[in-house]
Amino acid sequence: MDIYSVILTKLFLMPNSKISMVFMGTDDFAASILKRLARDPLFEVLFVVTPPDRPVGRKQVLTSCPVKILSDSLGLTVSFEPKDTLSIDFDFLVVASYGRILPESILNKAKYKSLNVHGSMLPAYRGASPIQTAILNGDDVTGISVMQMVKRMDAGPVFSFSEVAIRADHNAENLRSEMADWGAELLAQTIPGIYDGSIESTDQDDSEATYCPKIERSSGEIDWAIESAEMIDNKRRAYYPWPGIFTTYKGKRLKIHKTGVLAGTGREIGLVFSLDESIAVMTKKGLLVLESVQIEGKGAMDIQDFVRGYPDFVGSVLT
Repeated sequence: MDIYSVILTKLFLMPNSKISMVFMGTDDFAASILKRLARDPLFEVLFVVTPPDRPVGRKQVLTSCPVKILSDSLGLTVSFEPKDTLSIDFDFLVVASYGRILPESILNKAKYKSLNVHGSMLPAYRGASPIQTAILNGDDVTGISVMQMVKRMDAGPVFSFSEVAIRADHNAENLRSEMADWGAELLAQTIPGIYDGSIESTDQDDSEATYCPKIERSSGEIDWAIESAEMIDNKRRAYYPWPGIFTTYKGKRLKIHKTGVLAGTGREIGLVFSLDESIAVMTKKGLLVLESVQIEGKGAMDIQDFVRGYPDFVGSVLT
């Protein structure tokens, strides 16, 4: 019998006894983890801390985040203030994609541990964009870590981890979705082991730590003179759906939605040219084949349709 089953059996023998927790999170990644915990008979989510509704879009419509929407649908109590955790007793604090620094008074409030689900194999890729950075760097493997939260960012001891292969068809959106499911299951199997003392943590080696920055809207700008075709293609996958990748054509922003990579040299960097039945751009190393683009103010278009509308695109130099 595994740890989870043993703990579940013990708790069923004790009326009204479950592993209690407070959950903090915001986005779809966090919502997937919350959903797994909330439906588990072993756990009791006492309440959820998430940001309040915010204005979204041109009409600034007040919109709830995915964790708030899920919490409401599950009938969970929602708070907008992390300090509300100080007024109750609970076994675990679970944090995923919350985006706020928590004081030690809150991190130390849990009876057992305050845990974070992080999208990398720590100590690799501490910081705000581990999933995007793994794709950007062309990694074949990434992972999920369940760690104890400490004052320093993503530096706490790790209780468990799971490797996740990165496929060629992965982008930040679908890889993040898959990793959320992996992380939710890993967390659900790890908490019982911490609860009964059968799973211990391992300190991270700070000397091996790497860091990834917060992604900005400008992060998606292409530098044809510095970036190779492979790097730009990785960048497209890493920055999907936001902020996407873009260049400048005729003074307007040109988003690039679908690409391919070919070997090739001997042309001016940034030059757009026909290659058999394809349209390619010369990069620092290799050719970036354009398949779908979107000029500022228009919708996304197949590259051949775009060239018919902008025939001088072929022969131009992108900047």
